Amino acid sequence: MLPISWLRIMKQSLTPFAVIAFCGVLLCHTTAFAIAVPMLDVGEMEKKAQVIAVGEVRSLREVERGIYKLRGYDVSARVMEATLHTERVLKGKASAEYKVRYYDPQALIGYDNVYEGHYGVFFLRCKADSYAFVLPYHVSAVASRGSCESTGAPLSRVAAEMRCVLRVKGGKKSERVAAIEVLSTIKTEAGTVALKSAASEQPEPLNYLAADKLIERGDLSQLPLAERALQKSFDIRIEEEGYSLSTGWNSIEEISDRRAIPTLAKLVLAPDVRTRQAALRALGHTKDDAAILPLFKGLEDGDANVRWYAVMGLAELAGEDDEGGAWYPDFKTFETNESLYVTHWKTWAASRPIAPAPENN
Repeated sequence: MLPISWLRIMKQSLTPFAVIAFCGVLLCHTTAFAIAVPMLDVGEMEKKAQVIAVGEVRSLREVERGIYKLRGYDVSARVMEATLHTERVLKGKASAEYKVRYYDPQALIGYDNVYEGHYGVFFLRCKADSYAFVLPYHVSAVASRGSCESTGAPLSRVAAEMRCVLRVKGGKKSERVAAIEVLSTIKTEAGTVALKSAASEQPEPLNYLAADKLIERGDLSQLPLAERALQKSFDIRIEEEGYSLSTGWNSIEEISDRRAIPTLAKLVLAPDVRTRQAALRALGHTKDDAAILPLFKGLEDGDANVRWYAVMGLAELAGEDDEGGAWYPDFKTFETNESLYVTHWKTWAASRPIAPAPENN
């Protein structure tokens, strides 16, 4: 079984906002290449946008076509113009419609696209006689049709739009997942409040996804929900017709708050090996002596990867977690002489005074 850190990387590549674009046709040649696409960051998009509008693309027309320098490549592309009919403007000068020009490349270089009937929250920047999308990779965010009241700063209004998506009766799971992903990038109080609402109001496993995003930003309010879910499985799977998302509780191994130690200590005994790995990793991050006992238990786990994570966690607590450190082995080294490392860290843990666990959050 792969260690949890590798599984995390693999799973993130399958999120709705993929970070890699694969093979495409570049000019007249069929070329295999990988293009990194920046992750969605609505906070940064809002800063760069002169206009944020909710509406629908009513028409598209081709302006010209040719060879353009895009992302460092000479790419065959069309210049398109979209007419965006607006229902509400969250930032900038209000207008009934906007003309937006963009490139439609004939190579897969990670650019997003629009279509007639495309409805969403669009992020626009001013150009000479038209507008352009702030980012060609993420031109819009999900939105719900109909009214959605919002006030305050633009980011707060975008967060309100996501809450409206989440509250649509019978709304698609894929759209609610997209709304939670958007909220996870809004690092403001409005984003946090909206995620808390999603974690308490959405059905399983959508509430798990929202809770994972909250813990990722250091908010432990949904840790009890995470514990209940993780005692069953590390997986978060969301499916509906034509859509499937499989991810995990990626936030758990990044926890460093000592207040989480009581919960993490319980998760060290969870049935899913990936949960135990993540909990042990987090216990090391706390840098707290109260984490020693649950890490010690990890040394006696039946899974070799879990025992390795316990070794790494104790090394982190002891301040011996430098790369290449004698008592902080990579997995291959650990596997070669496991008893040496397990005995060393058992002896070290036994020599430390027992520290009381902090009060649970």
